[in-house]
Amino acid sequence: MAGYCSAKGRLLASAVIWRSAATDELLLACSADLLPATLKRLSMFVLRARCKLSDANDAVALYGLAGETATAWLGAQAPAQAWQRADAAQGQVARLPDAQGVARYLLALPASAAAPALPVLSDAAWAWLEVTSGVARIVAATVEQFVPQMVNFEVVGA
Repeated sequence: MAGYCSAKGRLLASAVIWRSAATDELLLACSADLLPATLKRLSMFVLRARCKLSDANDAVALYGLAGETATAWLGAQAPAQAWQRADAAQGQVARLPDAQGVARYLLALPASAAAPALPVLSDAAWAWLEVTSGVARIVAATVEQFVPQMVNFEVVGA
């Protein structure tokens, strides 16, 4: 978990970042409404580095998994602690901080792969899990409203 801040220290975006084992790329998952602006701002800092920033939405599908059913479905591939990453059958899985004892995961699969055969959570249920986990996600409406300490980044291991 990381935050991208302005020169004043205010959060412009929050993201989960991991290294893809298959392609050795760094992947950044942030709020979709911030992606174009975040890519544009981060691209200004690439300079002479041999890297390219791009939108991977066409290549990678992200799924939020939660609960005992998700843990059982992941089996031995389920990371044990928050922010740990593991290789899954077709992609990668990261453990997110639990929400009132409910295990949460972020699953990254190739866009061409089938969605996990698990019960679907509503957007409202996932939002509730995010709130109760203590992990704040910066969205367009909250850009530059907080510094990382105001949203407990240091408490959740960001």
